[in-house]
Amino acid sequence: MQDRPEDVDLDELASLLVSQWQLPAGRLSYLRVGHGDHHWALADGAGRRWFVTVVDFDGGWRGTGRADGLADLTAAMRTASALASHGLDFVLAPLPTAGGAQVASLDDRFAVTVFPYLHGQAGRYSDPGTPAGRLELVGMLAAVHGATAAVAHLAPRRDCGPASRAQLDAAMDQLGSPWPGGPRSEPCRALLAAHEPAIRRVLARFDQLVTEVTSAGLPALVTHGEPHAGNLFSSAGHTWLIDWDTVGLAPPERDLWRFGRPGCAEFTRYTELTGRAVHGAAIELYRLRWQLDDLALFTGEVRAGHEGSADAEVAWAAVNEIVEDFEGVLADAD
Repeated sequence: MQDRPEDVDLDELASLLVSQWQLPAGRLSYLRVGHGDHHWALADGAGRRWFVTVVDFDGGWRGTGRADGLADLTAAMRTASALASHGLDFVLAPLPTAGGAQVASLDDRFAVTVFPYLHGQAGRYSDPGTPAGRLELVGMLAAVHGATAAVAHLAPRRDCGPASRAQLDAAMDQLGSPWPGGPRSEPCRALLAAHEPAIRRVLARFDQLVTEVTSAGLPALVTHGEPHAGNLFSSAGHTWLIDWDTVGLAPPERDLWRFGRPGCAEFTRYTELTGRAVHGAAIELYRLRWQLDDLALFTGEVRAGHEGSADAEVAWAAVNEIVEDFEGVLADAD
């Protein structure tokens, strides 16, 4: 996130890091990286650093409320830790508190996780990667899916339909009334209204796919949820898969849709490693699901009282990109 949250008290955060993780008191520096959660680097003055993440459960965090959001995050972080303990050395798991927990609450709105601070280079979200790099990622995902029996009892279940669907449906049903949240709210309403037929066609196609995929009886495996290039981090010759807060039980295509269409080299490799064929309708479903989830969450940010914040500008740009891409999505479906 670009905007530092005004409601996070840094003294309270520093105190929590000392009491729960027994980290030394040090300097907290806000990091303007990622989107969705807030991040700080903690430096102790002796050259040691930690990566601190603060999750804000207000504003419909991934379509959930505070209590459900905390339960979801806790289950996800426990699953990531279990995967790392199971021998998946590319899983960047959270550091446990002194009591062995993966998450600590700052208050009833904010929760904190702590990770090792890696020195290296993260990928870019839009980077397709090299053929060798994509096959390496396929191997990682096959290993995650193959660990299902060991960690399924910890993992949250991820439904085909995004939890944010209710937010998107509400926004679409309110296109006829002004959106007063901030300077980008009314332009966002006008944009969605102009593209309403395409958006509703995409929603209808998505609902058809949910019915088809649900009836197909695909296996529910442990999936990462967001294995794009931006969540790959190279450090000291090692590649890490980071950001495990969306981990959960779902069809494997939840992790595979970015690679392309059935028949591509990555899908062939996945079948070689796992013995499972890739389901074409599930690939299409999860491609649409990602865009609809983003549209719902970014629209929610633009509708809120944002006063021209940097994060609202990022959300506004994303909404424009998504709705303009829907015409191409529909052409592919036809």
